[in-house]
Amino acid sequence: MRYLHTFSDHYKKGFENLLWRWPQHENHSRGGGRNRNGLLGALLEGINERTTMSGKAGQGRKFNIDDALEAATLVFWDSGYEGTSLAELTKAMGINPPSLYKAFGSKEDLFFSVVDHYNATHGSFMSVAFAEEETGLGLMRRLLIEAADHYPSKTFPGGCLVISSAVAVTSANRHVAERLSKMRNDNILAMADALTRDRDAGRIPQSTDTHAMAAFVGATLQGMSQQARDGASKEDLLRIAHYAITAIGA
Repeated sequence: MRYLHTFSDHYKKGFENLLWRWPQHENHSRGGGRNRNGLLGALLEGINERTTMSGKAGQGRKFNIDDALEAATLVFWDSGYEGTSLAELTKAMGINPPSLYKAFGSKEDLFFSVVDHYNATHGSFMSVAFAEEETGLGLMRRLLIEAADHYPSKTFPGGCLVISSAVAVTSANRHVAERLSKMRNDNILAMADALTRDRDAGRIPQSTDTHAMAAFVGATLQGMSQQARDGASKEDLLRIAHYAITAIGA
């Protein structure tokens, strides 16, 4: 799921210490099914080849911010926040620990830069739907249908990074899980606001509990994310989405 605040400055820290090259961002195709380590490894290898570019003498090491963030995104998305080690991140990103710290700060700072990157790329269908849909019911329907298309993948880890990457954490990282929880809850509040506008306009019954309806759709999206990570196909998720759409009358 996306979240409702402006693009953060986490990965801007320390950029003056490094050399950057900003490429055009590539579009990635998605399919049905669940990602496996072999596919993830192949993706990371290709990214790593682009990211680890040697600079000219005296200039140090160049690295490509979009490719580095994409590599970190794939690792966090696949293994979760606590399941991802610094060694795995630096290997995937093609940089050493000092460069990571200079560019991003801490592992936590990098993770939330990854969340920004994910929402601007793989998860952008959510923010686009919020921006384009004019009715609450239309928004609910679109989110459910498009989640069924985006969550299963043969190429990427599958599901939603914001939903799955910090489901279970130790007490030391509880604040990371709580920050993601707030993002998800903010989405539900925004969905409820859209449904309330429908109710005020007479498009849905006045008796509708718009927050309960939004929470139901949010719970369905979260369940679909986990189903995708468990191997559900696009067709499987579309059946779930259509049941939910029928239940809310969208």
